[in-house]
Amino acid sequence: MSIEIRLAGPEDAETIFQLITELARVQGCNSNLPATPELLREQMSNDNPMFECLLAERPGESIGHALFFQNYSTWEGRPGLYLEDLYVRPDCQGNGVGKMLMQQLATIATERGCKRIDWTVLDTNTSGQMFYRGVGAQPLKQWHHWRLDGEALNNMAISES
Repeated sequence: MSIEIRLAGPEDAETIFQLITELARVQGCNSNLPATPELLREQMSNDNPMFECLLAERPGESIGHALFFQNYSTWEGRPGLYLEDLYVRPDCQGNGVGKMLMQQLATIATERGCKRIDWTVLDTNTSGQMFYRGVGAQPLKQWHHWRLDGEALNNMAISES
């Protein structure tokens, strides 16, 4: 299988959205997402895009993606990358596509002076956990991923009124 990994542009927003929707479905989530291809395209067209995305392609077809953005480590005093999504279509898994995406992401991170790449993995995603261990990653047992969103986020925000 001939695979190419490339950095996506705004013109790839529809493809990225389709892959995100497939990932949601594979994870058992509602694939009726608030994100839209138009929103992704708009964000990718900004002078300082909110995210970047690598696409894995074989002739005539996108088969996976790695969506990421820059973060910052105060301890390291250096930037890092946060991997929001790594997805390879199920019929293409086991052929090294995920590893190719991770290798390209690691190359981008080192070229940009990033100290690390962070991400989260669902407890139920045991094949993903095995894959990440296979590329040398380790879970951070002492850290727990937390989230403030929805009504709690709105309640926490300082009101302008």
